[in-house]
Amino acid sequence: MAIVTKLYAMSGLKIIKTKAQIMEEFGMSARTVDSRLTEIRQEMRNGGRYAGYEYTIGGSGKYTLINYLVFVDHEMHRGLLTQKNLRKNLPPYNPAKIAQELAMYADKELALESVRE
Repeated sequence: MAIVTKLYAMSGLKIIKTKAQIMEEFGMSARTVDSRLTEIRQEMRNGGRYAGYEYTIGGSGKYTLINYLVFVDHEMHRGLLTQKNLRKNLPPYNPAKIAQELAMYADKELALESVRE
């Protein structure tokens, strides 16, 4: 049986955002966000970049919930995703890498060790 000696609270940006939050953060109109969500939904189909990720988009209308990491990944690779031959060269979707590069989450013990070095 493991004994818990420390608890660390997650800190950083929320991974799930509403459509309104995405619009505000990226400075996009509702129509632009809707078109991006349509593209992401197409990538959620079998064989798509986000296939198998259940919690990518949820709800509808005003209360649409969006996985922030998927949205950022889609925006970064949107141009390549539309081109059949170039999309083959994209690395697979890796939410942990995106979160790390955005400095969203980090293991606090590892972060403290790297500061000390």
